Amino acid sequence: MSCLARMVRVDEAHLDNVPRWMNDPELRASVGTARPVTRAEQHEHCAHVVRDPTCLYLAVEDVATGRHIGMVGLDDIDLIARKARAWIFIGERDFRGTGHAREAFVQLLRYAFETLGLHRICAVVFDFDERAKRFFLKIGMRQEGRRREATYKMGQFWDELDFGLLASECKPTEASAGGRAAEDSGPTAAEVLEANRVFHARQSEGFLETQPYGLPENRARVRALMEGYAKRVGGGRLLDVGCGTGFVLDLAHDLFREIEGIDATQEMLDKVVSRPNVKVRVGLIEELPFPDASFDMISAYGVLHHLHDLGRAFREIRRVLRPGGLFYADESPSFDFFSNVRGMRPGQPETEIARREYQSVVGDPTAYREKFGLDEKVVRTAMYRGQILGGLRADEVSDALRSAGFSKVAIIPRWFAGQGTFGKSHGDGAVALVETYLRSVLPLSRCLFKYVIVEAETAG
Repeated sequence: MSCLARMVRVDEAHLDNVPRWMNDPELRASVGTARPVTRAEQHEHCAHVVRDPTCLYLAVEDVATGRHIGMVGLDDIDLIARKARAWIFIGERDFRGTGHAREAFVQLLRYAFETLGLHRICAVVFDFDERAKRFFLKIGMRQEGRRREATYKMGQFWDELDFGLLASECKPTEASAGGRAAEDSGPTAAEVLEANRVFHARQSEGFLETQPYGLPENRARVRALMEGYAKRVGGGRLLDVGCGTGFVLDLAHDLFREIEGIDATQEMLDKVVSRPNVKVRVGLIEELPFPDASFDMISAYGVLHHLHDLGRAFREIRRVLRPGGLFYADESPSFDFFSNVRGMRPGQPETEIARREYQSVVGDPTAYREKFGLDEKVVRTAMYRGQILGGLRADEVSDALRSAGFSKVAIIPRWFAGQGTFGKSHGDGAVALVETYLRSVLPLSRCLFKYVIVEAETAG
């Protein structure tokens, strides 16, 4: 199931956006349009394309919000020679470099090769357009030729580059939603790190008061978990990665002899309550400043979906854990739940609980912009694995942990849809009963759980 972008038939509302995008000189240069287009011209063009059997003209929408963000299509469709020319552009700047273009283009390739039965797809790129060249190469297309000084733009002549892809060379399943290939065209590790620094620095004042997991009932739940974990590992040394303002440090300071906290944002660390057995420092999870086998337990609360490279982070966590050590992560968004919710179109949820869950998933960037003045692209980049990759896949997390050297791995779903509302009206006992039942029918019920808990042990 797609989790970022979808192709839809063009309607009047879509056409109203295109002239605005075509007035962007940068975009206009890349797509080859010589001058801005008016609304009337765009409607006339679309009417012509719809009637032309050699063209396919589709809108690209963001699955999470239903927002129209770009266009994609085929020209020169030849069903005899079984070939066509493909094109795509993302008009909304906030959605460039987020993986949406790649996902939409992969859907187009699937349609071209599997539905239309085409044998070959080509694309044309102007030599100055480095972003487009990287994009088509990452898709798997090959540069096949160069037409010297074939176009005139920005006061000079430019070469046109021909890219091509055969049906036998296309592996569209590798770029499925949330998969590893989709990461290639998203933000870089440095961009995710910088977005997180901005994201968390802006929220450092009163951070826990703004987060649902700071509520008393969740504090009690995590405290009980930490008590059990401390007994399992002997209550020695705990490292809390991505410690923020000290949520886990506050709950576990009396359960472990020594506690270290590490976070990329100094503004968050400045809010940590000072205690004799707790030390905090600025640092990265992917480059932990500790010797091998330094800790009995490592925790990561509300952290994993902010990371660019889970494998690298897990290898570092494994390195500094002692033999028989324990890794615990929580408040990690589930891909199954998020993709299920994002598959609904705006206005589709029919119950209050469904509407509330839909808004909690798709409305995060807007909510952070309104509350903290954060740019929505910064929010999506900071919550990379939640907002861009669509959440954590249980099998991928498990595989990454085992590859890092963990011997025992458990991925435990938690917080079913509407649990807060249901608990207020029916009580904790009923919540426990429903949760137990839903877990008993896994994996059928996996898409109903919003978060996952991760527990992993090193060999003793």
